[in-house]
Amino acid sequence: WGIVGEMIQFDHPGNGRNVAYIIENDLILESLHDQIRHFPNINIINGTGVTQCEFLKPEGPEVNSVVTKQGENFTCDLLMGADGFNSTVRKCMNVNTIGMSYDQMGVVATLKLDADNPHHDVAFQRFIPNGPIALLPLSETECSLVWTTTKQHAKELVEMEASQFVASINEAYTAKFEVNSLIRNIFHNNPIKSFLRSSEEHLKPSTVTHVNDKSRAMFPLGFSHASSYVSSGVIIIGDAAHRIHPLAGQGVNLGFGDVVKITKNLKDALYNGCKINDMQYLLKYERECLKSNIPIMMGVHAIQRLYSNENIPSAFLRAAGLTVANFPPLKKFFMDKAFA
Repeated sequence: WGIVGEMIQFDHPGNGRNVAYIIENDLILESLHDQIRHFPNINIINGTGVTQCEFLKPEGPEVNSVVTKQGENFTCDLLMGADGFNSTVRKCMNVNTIGMSYDQMGVVATLKLDADNPHHDVAFQRFIPNGPIALLPLSETECSLVWTTTKQHAKELVEMEASQFVASINEAYTAKFEVNSLIRNIFHNNPIKSFLRSSEEHLKPSTVTHVNDKSRAMFPLGFSHASSYVSSGVIIIGDAAHRIHPLAGQGVNLGFGDVVKITKNLKDALYNGCKINDMQYLLKYERECLKSNIPIMMGVHAIQRLYSNENIPSAFLRAAGLTVANFPPLKKFFMDKAFA
């Protein structure tokens, strides 16, 4: 849903395919721990963090070393930094990082929905003046909230009474916002829009009834990208290398993509008799990541900027883009890409 009232709906009626899947982080972690238990050479150390790193160099140490908060020292041939957007490993690499704060906060929570009006596994996102609000299905009667808003409003949402918080969510999905008269005349009252909408029955989000206790939290939103993902004997993946706005839900997917690419290249290095930290294969990993990550990051950033402006040109582009994207051939193209 757009601020100007335009709407687009992606689905594959009749063929049983889904555009995307929502998986709770706890389930992912549980599955990972189940797999790790089968490998006696993997040790998990909880409740600590890396405070200092020293990387192998031709004229220096022959292995990487890291020091933890408890003062423990570990060495390795290849160090992988997956320690988030404040990555200690990336800072020790001394690579340049471009970044900016969106001056927004993300509010998350787990919600209960009206049992008599299930959402049928449909995710809903609406762009409103303060930022997008998304309801992501977890079960027939539960969903996850991701609400982008101002810092002050986010603080109010996290601290307000549960009933008031629930009311705020329902209001955000039903409230009407002022639309520029020129944009309304061009896009809201035209035969093309009526034709495109006549063939679809648009779904509406289920009413939120409760918020789960202690599920509300907020976090700052920003954009960042490291100039390099690799150095001698070290790589970074996920948010340590790149950070984007959550409006498209692509941050974790980019991280999963990094894992797939580095796994493949490390396997190739070992299969060809090279060391696990062979720079040729690490640089190949970086090239593959840059090729796939940068277009997505730039696209999400552009959407965030487009929906953060209330001027007429931005409103026109939003309405025009959603109207054009509603043409069946284009929608099919976008959905086919999602399955690729």
